[in-house]
Amino acid sequence: MKTLLRLLKSFWFLVPILWLISLAVCWFFAPRISWLQGYTLEAMAIISAFYLLLIVLRQYRRIRTEHNLENLVQIEVDRSLKSTGEFRDQQVLRDRLKHAIAMLRTDRSAGGGGSSALYDLPWYLVIGMSAAGKTSLLTRSGLSASIASSANDTESGTQHCDWYFSPEAVMIDTAGRYLRDDQSASEFAAFLRMLKKQRSKAAVNGLVLVVSLPELLAASSAERNEMGARLVTRIEEYTDCLDANPPIYLMLTKTDQLPGFNQAFDGMDLNERQQPLGMTFGLNEINTESLRTVLDRKLANLQAHVSRHVDAQIIALGADANSALLNFPNYFAELSTILEQFLQHFARSNVNGTQLLLRGLYFTSALQTDKQLTPVYEDELSESFVLRPAKPYGAVEEEEEEHRKISDRSYFITDTFRRVIFPDRDLTLYQSRHGRDRSIGPIIIAAALFAGLAFIGWQALSFQKNREWLANISQQLHELEQSPDRAQRLASGQGLELLRNQLATIEKYRTKGVPLQLSGGLYRGDDIYFATQTAYLQQLRTQALEPITLKLQLQMREFNEFAKTMDPQYGFGAAPAGSDSKTGKARAQGRKLLDRGARNVAAGRPTSLSSIPRSTGDVTNRLTGAARNTASQTRSEAIAALRNPATANDAAELSATTGGLSLSEEMLGRLDERQVASIIESYNALKLYLILTQPTTHPETEFVNAALPVAWADISSEANPISDDVIEDNSPVYVQLLKNGDAPAMPRNEQLIDETRKSLKFFMISSSLVDREYLRLQLESSRQFPAIGLNDLVPMPGRQLLYGSEAVPAIFTRQGWEEFVKPELIKLVSGNLRNESDWVLDGEGGDSVVQKANFVREFMSRYKRDYTKVWYTMIDSVGVRRFSDMANATQQLSLLSDVRNSPVKLLLASVNDNTQWDVPAVREAQQTGVKRDDGFWGKVTGIFDNKEAAASVLVSPLPAVDDGSLAKRFEPVSRVFATQNAEGADSTIMDRYLAALRKLKVRMNNIQRSQDVGQSSKQLI
Repeated sequence: MKTLLRLLKSFWFLVPILWLISLAVCWFFAPRISWLQGYTLEAMAIISAFYLLLIVLRQYRRIRTEHNLENLVQIEVDRSLKSTGEFRDQQVLRDRLKHAIAMLRTDRSAGGGGSSALYDLPWYLVIGMSAAGKTSLLTRSGLSASIASSANDTESGTQHCDWYFSPEAVMIDTAGRYLRDDQSASEFAAFLRMLKKQRSKAAVNGLVLVVSLPELLAASSAERNEMGARLVTRIEEYTDCLDANPPIYLMLTKTDQLPGFNQAFDGMDLNERQQPLGMTFGLNEINTESLRTVLDRKLANLQAHVSRHVDAQIIALGADANSALLNFPNYFAELSTILEQFLQHFARSNVNGTQLLLRGLYFTSALQTDKQLTPVYEDELSESFVLRPAKPYGAVEEEEEEHRKISDRSYFITDTFRRVIFPDRDLTLYQSRHGRDRSIGPIIIAAALFAGLAFIGWQALSFQKNREWLANISQQLHELEQSPDRAQRLASGQGLELLRNQLATIEKYRTKGVPLQLSGGLYRGDDIYFATQTAYLQQLRTQALEPITLKLQLQMREFNEFAKTMDPQYGFGAAPAGSDSKTGKARAQGRKLLDRGARNVAAGRPTSLSSIPRSTGDVTNRLTGAARNTASQTRSEAIAALRNPATANDAAELSATTGGLSLSEEMLGRLDERQVASIIESYNALKLYLILTQPTTHPETEFVNAALPVAWADISSEANPISDDVIEDNSPVYVQLLKNGDAPAMPRNEQLIDETRKSLKFFMISSSLVDREYLRLQLESSRQFPAIGLNDLVPMPGRQLLYGSEAVPAIFTRQGWEEFVKPELIKLVSGNLRNESDWVLDGEGGDSVVQKANFVREFMSRYKRDYTKVWYTMIDSVGVRRFSDMANATQQLSLLSDVRNSPVKLLLASVNDNTQWDVPAVREAQQTGVKRDDGFWGKVTGIFDNKEAAASVLVSPLPAVDDGSLAKRFEPVSRVFATQNAEGADSTIMDRYLAALRKLKVRMNNIQRSQDVGQSSKQLI
């Protein structure tokens, strides 16, 4: 039973059980905890890692402690060897110690085994007076112990400590002088303190006190008291060093010297000789009863056991049985007084209230000699009648050499260790140094019981609250289902509100945590959430989305009919019926909700719908609103503002960000305000219809957040009115579903979509993608980079000689091309160009290299054309200031003819530098063995790379931008700086021009210095 309990409390049994329990708890409770949902496997991995770390740390601590214990044993052995002075055998004994420890670690039958056998095995101190038989007791115990000491002969005695390493325990045989000599005892106490540091749980699991029975019987009462007091004092010193109260096992050796012992037990087999002979005391038995009472009862039981064995032996021997065998049981009856005098010191408490834990008393015999004791009852009889014994016991000691060994069989030793001492190995853990029980107390048990009852009550409360919650939901759904006006209530949104409130409640629990009265492992909010969400989506589909979709289809069909009835020769028909007074009230309700949502958004976050248009309807709506507010403007001014927003930067932005689509000039001139509004509504209806039918393709949540409440309010009628609160509360739910990708998709009518797109395009004019991107880059460049004027091209002081009124936008400079336009083009061409178009009218498009080639060709053609125009305009606006007089002309010509700082040269050099970036570069031939990059990205980057372009670009379907068309338009400027005479001083036209100016300056100086100005002027001409 003790072995089973030890197994159940072992580390390698508890850790796997706790690990499995922890994994089961995590698997069961993690999905029900809000912040652990979706991370069950990760949580289980963390728990497994924690237990693995616990195992690793435990093994590390055990291995480190094992090495420390080995070093401690080695130090103690070395100290013992050095004190003896036998240096020649020290290395041999060290090797013997290492060999003994290694054998112990390789023995898998050891407690724990492996590399931590010293730490796992119990340790016992074997103490006793000299010649008490400690060494004989251990060497003949039958425990298969390896001896690591110099004491190979039991007759030599123990000088310090002998170490016995058994697969079941580590036993330290101490020298008898540790009990007599205070100096030796203090040295051994220091060793025990060091041992306590390494074996913190239980440094020593028990004390085996060996006392010679013949010596105890032969001693007088005073000697027995003195012996018991000395042993108790020394044991208390050791327990103070160990800070523990280990159990004490009293072993009475040399029992074979009792007369009749050999004849009584000579016939036993090996198994019978290994069984213990003695008595075991309970933990509190001596404290509750007197020592004499316990001894009398235990010895009486022992005498009865021995008597039964002796009777059986007498019967077996018959006439060979002698008187010694007949009187042998009487010795155990007469030991009560002697043992009481010796053990009374163990039963007393010291000044600190500490009482030693005497666990048992056992009789042993390691070997047998022919030396015999006198009968105890005969001694008492002689003392009563004042008779002198024939030979005192002291005389026996003087003639000890004359007694020979008759047998070396051990009696009552092996099972005393294995069945009595070793099973009590953990007794030290539960007994404090002051004698208190360290086991779990009543307070802890009561606390555990209270915690269990509280947990049961919590579970009961959680069960009740969860059942009430489910019953409330079921009751509300049942009332709605059984209501006579069920259809009207569902159409008015009561079912949606009921389900949405439950979803909101569960979402709140997910965010802030489940209340205690609903948790406890019984919360089923996730299961309810999934079922409620499914029902909510079904109700949202049937009560809102399907009617809205049908209404949008009707609105688009009416618009298509309106477009068909239009006759360009005679005018237009009436506006579609969707804008009549029948739905005016619903539209006003929807716009009221829209205005309310706009106010909420404005209070919390900006909305792009009110500030930046996202569609053609937004642009037209703004323009028509402006037309309403400005009654004095004519129709032509409105058209001009729509078609040519050159003076308004915001209008240019609108055209760039809305896909460049707007009402055509002819249509806008002939449509009235109500018809324009119907076109806008049709565009928004088409866009909302496309999103509702394919919510994952273009999930524009801002548009849906603004348009859905209006469309929902549009389906409200007098028979089935829908409150504003229902629309306001449930519209954000659909927007959130759209953002998460969970919105339901409605059926789509592709034919209706195509017809509506054609009808809308009929009223619109469209600008190409090149127009939109070109305008966007112009606007972006103007915001980021300032324009370049004459002041930036010509520095002082030459800048004072020139004048100019035009500036060059930064986008039309070499730096603007290399740092802004070129990277933006690469980004555009590498992506999907169709994403920049109006998907509502154009539909979905793919990625085509041909489209990109046309885009690059058209863009670069327009860019270089405007590039040339801007620089021509700038150069045309530049001129040289007039000379005021002859002196001023001479001074200005000095600066104009300066080789380095001539303003004319600097200006033309800047023009030449900014217009030569598209000159084709010399392309290197394809290297042999180099694989050509046929990938699209290589083609994209290759058309913009004019320095290290690969040969594969030559066959790329994308046109090259370095075709030299821009440089050709500025060829006259480039010829001015072209080198014609590399060896001469005036190698370029500009150098010769500046030289001519310098000659002119010299002539002007000569005229100023000449006495005859007229003659000098004639020579100049």
